[in-house]
Amino acid sequence: LKKAQGLQFQNRTFYAQEVESHKERVTNYANELALATSAAIKSIEKALMLDKGWLTDLEPSKRERFEVSLSSLCDSETARQLHDRERSIGTVDSPGAAKKICIPPLVRIYHAILFMSAKKLEYYAGWSKNSCSDIEVAISFYKKSVHLADIVADKRFKYFRTHTKEQTMELLQLFADSSKELLRLEGRLNFGC
Repeated sequence: LKKAQGLQFQNRTFYAQEVESHKERVTNYANELALATSAAIKSIEKALMLDKGWLTDLEPSKRERFEVSLSSLCDSETARQLHDRERSIGTVDSPGAAKKICIPPLVRIYHAILFMSAKKLEYYAGWSKNSCSDIEVAISFYKKSVHLADIVADKRFKYFRTHTKEQTMELLQLFADSSKELLRLEGRLNFGC
């Protein structure tokens, strides 16, 4: 009987150590996920966002200075290539093929990274040592994914002009899903982690 009780204690101790080790691994995974998500989002923002992204337009005053410096620095072949590039990218009011091809998938990828990372952080929060912190990071990712709607609708950049009607409907559904998850998770945080 004493031997059986000793084994039970050893098993409980081993189990407690394994649970603690698992929580540590989950906490490390959640931290790495948050860092990787932030890095991916920054990369997409460099392409999309906002004032210095490669898909944004030059302001009219900068465009004139750019064209003057082009004519003095470039031969006619280079100037023609740059003109063709500008035509493919288009302008804010009339987006070119490059914007219509690149911006909608980038917006969907941006949203998907934020949404799925928030979902995973929320799921693993129950096993993590930093469950409240993981929930707060998930909430910040949901907020960024909802804020993406403001970026797409922004009249300065007019990214909404690059989306077809079907793409816009799909995007609105994604924003609605993010909003619901944000409200649900904020409610959960208000009642304690």
